[in-house]
Amino acid sequence: MTIARKLYQTLSGPKLLHYTMPILMVYLILGTVAQKYIGLYAATQTFFGAPIIWIWQTVPLPGMPVIVALIFINLSCKLMFKSPWRWHRSGIILTHIGVMLLLLGGLFTSLFSSEGYIAFGQGEHTQSVADYHIREFVVLDGENTPILRINHNDLHAGHVLEPENLPFTILIDEYCSNCEITAREYKTENHIGMAQHMQLSPKALEKTDEENMAGLTFKVIQPDQMQIFVSLEEVPQIPEVEDGENTYRFALRRVRREFPFTIELVAFEKESHPGTAMAKAYRSTVLIKDDDLQWESIISMNAPLRYKGYTFFQSSFSQTPQGYVSVLAVVWNAGRIFPYISGIVMCIGLLMHLFIRARPKKKIALLALFTLFSFAPDAYAEERLNIQALGEIPVLHEGRIKPLDSMARGMRKSLSGKETNALPWFVETLFDPARAQATPNLKITNPEILTLLNLPKRKSKLYSFDEVSKGIAPRQEMLRSVLDAPEDQWTPQQRDLVKIYDNIGRMSDIMSSLSALLPISITIPETVPDDLSPFSGQILTYFKLRDVRKSLQSHVKSITSEKGSDFTSYAPEEQGLAQLAYTLAILENTGRIHSLFTIIPHEGEWITPWKATEVKPEAIRPWAELAQAYHEANAGDWDQALHALVTTTRAPMVRENAIKAEYYYNQYNPFYFSFLLSLLAFGALLGASFGKVQTALRSIALSSLSFSLICQIAGLVARSYILQRPPVSTLYETVLFVMCIITLYAVIAFLKDRRVLWLWLGAILGVLLSTLGFAHNQDGDSLIMLGAVLNTNFWLTTHVLCITAGYAFCAITTILAHYALILMARGTQIRISSDLFKNIHSLALLALFFSGIGTVLGGIWADQSWGRFWGWDPKENGALLIVLWLVWVLHGRISGQMGIKGVLYGLSYLSVILALSWFGVNLLSVGLHAYGFTDSAAWILGGFIGAESLFIIACTMLIRRHERNAHA
Repeated sequence: MTIARKLYQTLSGPKLLHYTMPILMVYLILGTVAQKYIGLYAATQTFFGAPIIWIWQTVPLPGMPVIVALIFINLSCKLMFKSPWRWHRSGIILTHIGVMLLLLGGLFTSLFSSEGYIAFGQGEHTQSVADYHIREFVVLDGENTPILRINHNDLHAGHVLEPENLPFTILIDEYCSNCEITAREYKTENHIGMAQHMQLSPKALEKTDEENMAGLTFKVIQPDQMQIFVSLEEVPQIPEVEDGENTYRFALRRVRREFPFTIELVAFEKESHPGTAMAKAYRSTVLIKDDDLQWESIISMNAPLRYKGYTFFQSSFSQTPQGYVSVLAVVWNAGRIFPYISGIVMCIGLLMHLFIRARPKKKIALLALFTLFSFAPDAYAEERLNIQALGEIPVLHEGRIKPLDSMARGMRKSLSGKETNALPWFVETLFDPARAQATPNLKITNPEILTLLNLPKRKSKLYSFDEVSKGIAPRQEMLRSVLDAPEDQWTPQQRDLVKIYDNIGRMSDIMSSLSALLPISITIPETVPDDLSPFSGQILTYFKLRDVRKSLQSHVKSITSEKGSDFTSYAPEEQGLAQLAYTLAILENTGRIHSLFTIIPHEGEWITPWKATEVKPEAIRPWAELAQAYHEANAGDWDQALHALVTTTRAPMVRENAIKAEYYYNQYNPFYFSFLLSLLAFGALLGASFGKVQTALRSIALSSLSFSLICQIAGLVARSYILQRPPVSTLYETVLFVMCIITLYAVIAFLKDRRVLWLWLGAILGVLLSTLGFAHNQDGDSLIMLGAVLNTNFWLTTHVLCITAGYAFCAITTILAHYALILMARGTQIRISSDLFKNIHSLALLALFFSGIGTVLGGIWADQSWGRFWGWDPKENGALLIVLWLVWVLHGRISGQMGIKGVLYGLSYLSVILALSWFGVNLLSVGLHAYGFTDSAAWILGGFIGAESLFIIACTMLIRRHERNAHA
């Protein structure tokens, strides 16, 4: 065979793709992990952008661009020379064409696109965009026109610049991509401006390139003098040199690119979630001036402005003493249309492939599927009072209006790790803080923290507010030093200490929320001034005395001016008045600083009870009556005050039906019942495996799974109604949605062919995913508000639902692959049945379809929000890793590079790929999609990967032994 023939066979054959795909996935994993240690920009340049990757700076390996180019050539040759253009292969051919268009679009984007940003305040305008990463040293004339530009890669110590059009020479003394600024140890008359006071030295690069501060020390040598300057990146005060009538200025800045029009910021608006600083939405009103044409437009998150090939995105904003500064991302991308076209082509190709290979009876079900996708309430402590009714009162907490019951559960869960009896505990904390602060409610599990705070070890791991406060008081200086240090440098012990400190603050906030309404342990003597006599002998509160505080202070001031500050010289009635005034002042000072309990609507916003004592005292009166009824245990007065309270908390911004829905969602947790029903189904199936009443037990299992599915659907619908968005925006919610899809598939599949395997699958995964969901719902309220970038129901419904459906079908696929390997390893079936393998293969195709389309939709969302289709964010890389793995395994089967066993091994190990993509990327705590994770999760994930690897190895050895015995 000639060399040309061998080359032709290699370039058009399946082996090239089969062996390059694992390399691509390895680079993807390494580049994603590297982002935690060297940042996104450096990791992208090293692993994703460099044509050659150097191992230990000596061994060259082909970089990702080379690998992608080989894949493109392989697909092209395969389509042109070896793909039979037949109807039954049209889906595969279209999918290949879609992938080629995607790769071609990536090439166009890398060659002919540019991106940068504009940062300007209201009334400011610009005609240029600054690059995100590339710096330049520029010499400007008197009109700020660049005369000389030097790329930052060309700046190094000793570099001499002798431009012909300038009357001086520039000598670079020092350039650092990230500078440490220190006081200059010595200076001469030649040091000018900032150079007189500071000197620069290189320091380690930050993980995020935008955080680096580049700097330059340089000399300007003229015939009659030499001057030394320091220039820092984007510092407004820049060095100047005069030569005769000409003035030259020197700047180190991001590379600027001009566009043929001017853009001006007319106004910037920010909308926050109520009661928080978290942005719900923000937008810029801009005016484009293009010669005589003027065009005004509004740019907001997920709603960019496109003008003459440029796209302006609302990227972020900052706040300065002069006002808001709007940051717009600006993109010019010649290959922008390619991902859209390729996504449509791949979607059609995968649909056609699934439809063509399906049996006739399944085709209608496939069409319908694809169309679809375009125990009892807590007991309470005070039985005589209807405390549970208080749980339906709306409150503003963590950016949204929710029932008080939800706030109580979230607070209780974050403080003590449980939410049982949450509302009675919360009511006690409000109305009886002295008792609450002595009750163990704060959970501490770290033994080092217990030792540090001098606390005893307890089985319950719960400690009182008084105990923890006493232990933390002597550690204030140490705690302050931890809070001043960067959060990413905290040790687990320091992180736990800060969390305890925050919990102390939140509990203190709640205990002081109604202190204006609680009894004061001081009484007014009988002989007092006339304006205070009505309160003599009564149980006093700050609220009762609010109208006579000034009079009381005036009396105490008169006593002090007459008798001085010696308290012992006062008469008993004078001592009582002075002590009362002091107590009221302390209550006011401590109560007004707390803002967690915003329970009263007022003029379009929500205020605290302390604020309401000034601006809306009539709204406080029902709370005062509740406090009195609570201490007297008077059920009649409690109900009457509660009825009045319902009236005062009605406001236009309150969705009363949503409040009620959330209250009952909390009381009858549908996902807890779903877990119990899945557990019952598992027990019934286990009993059917050993018992004699198999039919009855399997009927119980089917009924349990069906009711579990109803509970899951009800829970998801309730969350959607309460939050007014698809319930797939957090890690916890994706677990719930995946569980619902799996249970639905298991029930439908069992009803279709009556194979008990599907019941086992639904029950096992229902129990496992329920447990996983509970583990990720430990801290606070799970019904959270979203930031501005995620505040779009369209993309949450399309992209996130597709990705989550992909997770679900990946989970079903890998469980069935495990089952098939177990059968083969036990010797039950040396060769797996064709029906089971077809089911596994079809499910893998469904997983690929939803994961692939979801990934493309995510890229389109990114293009709409940030102006780039792909940014190598860890979550994006995780989704791509699933797609590449499934493509590698399925293509290996189709091309003959993998047998049935190889496919089963690959799809079994899909569990590891799924775990890395779904959960593992969050361990990095970097990127736009990081949900956050506990430190122990890394060990759990590592243990899972090790266990799965051992499972594959064990199955391989056992299967080979059975095969040898069969041939013996």
